[in-house]
Amino acid sequence: MANKIKGSKILVTGGAGFIGSHLSEELLKRGADVIILDDFSNGRMENLEKVKDRITIIKHDISLPFLELKEVLKNYKFNGIFHLACHPRSLSLENPFRDLEINAGGMLNVLELAIL
Repeated sequence: MANKIKGSKILVTGGAGFIGSHLSEELLKRGADVIILDDFSNGRMENLEKVKDRITIIKHDISLPFLELKEVLKNYKFNGIFHLACHPRSLSLENPFRDLEINAGGMLNVLELAIL
């Protein structure tokens, strides 16, 4: 699997979170070019401390349309996308509409990006 990842451009949404940051570290070890998309509402820059100089970080709310990002992101020509951005389960019942915007709307935005 490492051979397929080496030299690939990989987008990790939610990459500043616990799982996303560890995934990004592993992808870098395997030779991928990693781009992280995160709004830092849950993720933390501290999680990326080890790799911040070797990744591209784009701050964006996944629930918002990627209109302004499409031109930038299509130039990366991603080989893969790991979609980990989500609304935390602990907050989902407090604001179910926001949960829907992030989890369902965000997924649609990522799928739309994937076909560029």
